[in-house]
Amino acid sequence: MTRTALHIVFTGPPGPEGGKFVEVETPDGRSANVGEWHDRADGLVELRIPVPSSPLVIDSKPVFVAWTNTDCTEGRGQQVPLAVCEAEATALRKGHRGSVQGSDCSITKSIAVRVEGQTGWFAPARIHAPTREDEGVERSLEAKRAAAQAKREAIERARAAGMSDADIKLLEG
Repeated sequence: MTRTALHIVFTGPPGPEGGKFVEVETPDGRSANVGEWHDRADGLVELRIPVPSSPLVIDSKPVFVAWTNTDCTEGRGQQVPLAVCEAEATALRKGHRGSVQGSDCSITKSIAVRVEGQTGWFAPARIHAPTREDEGVERSLEAKRAAAQAKREAIERARAAGMSDADIKLLEG
């Protein structure tokens, strides 16, 4: 499955005498209702187009998972995938003697998906919880991302206020 592009139609290109909005169409020319029109406080009108909050799955396929244990001595750990395979025979081969004390892995049928904007396939996996140290590093990373975003926004405000790129570069140091 692939996502179809929407065509936003204008009477001409952007510019001082820019084109006027005509409509949003599907590739075959049919009108598409993609959002709602709203009056803004500044006197302009905007089209609000909802953005999906979850990723778009663009393809899926059946897979076979060979499950092992994180503790192959006594089996007191967690079940995790050893191999994700397109064929059951491959999962059986990969899982042979791959579990606790050399036993064969259990095999289950599952599904793998491809998500728009990502490469590769997503399949069953163990998601590791962060350690306390990871949480501290994550807070530091989030603070750096927030500072970088604040800087980008400040630069945009400076440009909007009429500062030249040369002046902004001087301020950045």
